[in-house]
Amino acid sequence: MSKKTEFLTEDHRISPRMNIYSQEGDKVKVVQKGYDGGFYNVEALIMGAVYTVERTEVHTWHTKVYLKEFPGLYFNSVCFEDYKNDK
Repeated sequence: MSKKTEFLTEDHRISPRMNIYSQEGDKVKVVQKGYDGGFYNVEALIMGAVYTVERTEVHTWHTKVYLKEFPGLYFNSVCFEDYKNDK
């Protein structure tokens, strides 16, 4: 298995963990801090933490996620899954 996919689950390759068209105010949870694919700013993230989406930029091969908690920084969408607080 290549280094780029060793942390990805079979389910993740079939469907994304987070909605790449998330709206401002949606919540996402950190489930992965990257792989050898050029992830930026992942050192700022805490595994399992929940953050608030500011906006997303959907590109052909990746999606940038901007979080309200980190103004000016972006992250790759594969770091996150949608978070729903059912309480």
